[in-house]
Amino acid sequence: MKYHNLIWFQNRRGKVIYRLPIKTTKGHRCCTMCEGTEVKIYPPKKNFPDHAQYLLDSQNELGIEYFDRPVR
Repeated sequence: MKYHNLIWFQNRRGKVIYRLPIKTTKGHRCCTMCEGTEVKIYPPKKNFPDHAQYLLDSQNELGIEYFDRPVR
């Protein structure tokens, strides 16, 4: 698994990145959000957490792998 750094996520703000569907430990998808494979990185907004930082944290804590191109 390749982990990206914060700059990788920041450089993709306003663009779409991709991931595999997220599954629970029992192998089932937990919700409709987890079924999606496209993730748009939102630009920073005042009084809101940085979305690029959130995705970096998700990657590191949950082991989610992100890609520049769609994956199967």
